[in-house]
Amino acid sequence: MTNTDFKDWATRNGLDAETANAIIDCAATPEEAKAAFDAMEPGPPIYPLDNICGLHDTDGYGASPGKHGFIFIGYCPNGDQIAVDIGDDCGSIWYIGHETMHAEPLRQNAGPCWRRPAFRT
Repeated sequence: MTNTDFKDWATRNGLDAETANAIIDCAATPEEAKAAFDAMEPGPPIYPLDNICGLHDTDGYGASPGKHGFIFIGYCPNGDQIAVDIGDDCGSIWYIGHETMHAEPLRQNAGPCWRRPAFRT
């Protein structure tokens, strides 16, 4: 997936260009993800761009992140999800525990890790 393809996809899914560019800058390459998998090591924390899109479009984890205003963009070594908000706090980064990622409403079982300065309280 090209960076332009990801930006187009991100825009269609409610993400602003600034946040999409930040994800591009941090995302693993498919080669980095495969090397970690082959070495049986934890993968990079931010998924490759095509994985981000695929997980969101197919609801790969069965947690319906889009329905709750999130896009899963990566994970922590213990399996907890890293998500970006595409709802009321667009662009903020959230932590979603793997134990509660199927609970509804998902937003009440998640916590913001970083918010844009305009959203900080």
